[in-house]
Amino acid sequence: MKLKNIFAAPFLLIVVLTLLAVSGTIDPARLGMADNPYLAIVTIQLIVYALPTVFFCRLRGGGYAKGLRLRLFRANHLLLMLLALIAMVAGSALINLAVFKIFPDSGASAVTSAVQGQDLFFAVIALAVLPALTEEFLFRGVILTEYQSVSVPFAVIISSLLFAMMHLNPVRLPAYFFCGLLLAIVAYATRPVFAP
Repeated sequence: MKLKNIFAAPFLLIVVLTLLAVSGTIDPARLGMADNPYLAIVTIQLIVYALPTVFFCRLRGGGYAKGLRLRLFRANHLLLMLLALIAMVAGSALINLAVFKIFPDSGASAVTSAVQGQDLFFAVIALAVLPALTEEFLFRGVILTEYQSVSVPFAVIISSLLFAMMHLNPVRLPAYFFCGLLLAIVAYATRPVFAP
């Protein structure tokens, strides 16, 4: 029995949230990854986001992957992607400034440790590239596909809201929601999920 789209996607997110909560209790030293924190982060990213999403796609059937728009973007999409990036950076910075102005004790912290050399490469992969790929596959691939049967605007808004809520940071929720909206719009404007 196939679950209806509007019920299947929340189930996937519950699984991801559960795995995310469990991953917070795992000690990398017990897994033999104490010397390489980036490997631990990559492993957790794959287990929390990628595996459930891929498993979900397999459960939905063979033709499901065609609807996910898993193809490369075209060169004529680069300008739109660049403008969306500029809008995301500027918009989220302004939103965060406003939020921290209204709530000055909201827990804003600066990153104080510098990463250099080979560690910089692994840090970028573990903290930027892999999360972007796995989260875009989940939210702009699966969630948008699941909810577009209701309507495209509904799919854009609900995927953006779920994306913001999944980051578990109420202070930065408006910025995450704004970025999620832009990413979802880019996904629909360009068609392939790799553009966002």
